[in-house]
Amino acid sequence: MALIIGAACPAFAQGTRRVVEEPRWLKYDLREVSSGVYAEGIYDETSFPGSATTFSHEREFVGPLLGASAAGSVYHPNLIRFQTDLDGALGYSLDTVKGAGRSTTREEFQFLGRFNGTATILANRPYNGGVYGTYDHSYRDYDFFNRVTVDSSQYGARANYSRTNYFVTAYYTHRDETADGLRTRTITSDDVIGLNARHDRVSGNSTLNYTYNRYDRSDVGRIGNGNDHTITLSDAENFGTRHRAALNSSLTYSHRNTTEEIIDQVTANSALAIEHPRNLWSYYDATFDHYENDDFQSDAVIGSAQVRHQLFSSLASSLTLNGADYEVSDAISEGYTRRVGLAWGEAYTKKVSLTGRLNIANTLAVDHVDQATISTIENERHRFDENGGSFFLIMTDIDPLSIVITDIADTRPAFVPGIDYVVTQVGSRTLITQPAGSRIGLSQVVLIDYRVERLTSGAYESLTDTFTVRF
Repeated sequence: MALIIGAACPAFAQGTRRVVEEPRWLKYDLREVSSGVYAEGIYDETSFPGSATTFSHEREFVGPLLGASAAGSVYHPNLIRFQTDLDGALGYSLDTVKGAGRSTTREEFQFLGRFNGTATILANRPYNGGVYGTYDHSYRDYDFFNRVTVDSSQYGARANYSRTNYFVTAYYTHRDETADGLRTRTITSDDVIGLNARHDRVSGNSTLNYTYNRYDRSDVGRIGNGNDHTITLSDAENFGTRHRAALNSSLTYSHRNTTEEIIDQVTANSALAIEHPRNLWSYYDATFDHYENDDFQSDAVIGSAQVRHQLFSSLASSLTLNGADYEVSDAISEGYTRRVGLAWGEAYTKKVSLTGRLNIANTLAVDHVDQATISTIENERHRFDENGGSFFLIMTDIDPLSIVITDIADTRPAFVPGIDYVVTQVGSRTLITQPAGSRIGLSQVVLIDYRVERLTSGAYESLTDTFTVRF
């Protein structure tokens, strides 16, 4: 009955004409406004066993909170679109530090929050671009006891062009950051210029990336500056019957010129995966790395080949052949590490219930290693959470005065001994400990360079069997 009645009544169909927006010199829509009160406080105290020395840090902040979000366009949305966001509080801040018979107090009105604005130009055209700017004033926690005030600003622009299967992007960014802590102030400034080009095909794609980074840093009274050039060419290709083979290759060259060192590095990698008939797969991987730093030079060649067979859906077998050759030299000596190995693995997976799965795996590996210890080590990686706030360096008989620790990006100036880390000799081994107040986080990866006082050589074979059961 409803259908019959509705069929007898007039109906309104959807219009075929879309709404046309007339040009306006400026369109500004305030989409959201919020207000409130923001308050926070923190108190921490550090004491040392066997000593009466105690440090305490107390901070309070309270102030009105304001947030706003707006968007609009200039002349027409197809020409320029923009958006702005503001979220922050302007209030009263009290910071007090007490300890070792001294007390310092700082009172000030400050802004905690962020502002960012973006604009897109000719968004619907093959050639388009945009500009942006951000400002942020907040806190950063390095670990449980260490918090610094971070004042950062960033702006940049980008330009894009696309046609059929070709895409090109050029960009520029500038960043300034100041971090004020309890002990020191860190000032960072970066300028980055980049170019990305990509060509897409039915069977793969090719990309070319170039990045130029110029930076200036001031830390604990020391000044470091430099520039990096990095260019990467990569290609991904699928070929063969039904694209059962996939080849991924890349070539990277980087040049770093700083106040302390000049580094050149070339890295090449190629990985091939092939799906064969009858549940058989093979994988091949090869990597080359050439590294130069003043009078230090290293060459690394790493390769592996694996055959994997899926006998049943629950049972997989693999046989892997791998090898590596790492050779280094400096002004004093030369050294190498050469390894070749063979591994056989079996993995069994069984679904035992709707919510249960059983995994059983066994791997048997045989390796042969020849090595001659070198006098210089660079880019050895560690974290302080490896052993509860400390770790041992790999080599023995190390010159403690030669140790240099930087972050994962090898940022210079390096971390400061006695403030960020402490070096202790334990027999022939070297222990690195994190003191209170260190700016290095527990889980932060660091790179370590050092020199070895005594040279040794040797060779060994290893037989390793690993058995795992997991339910």
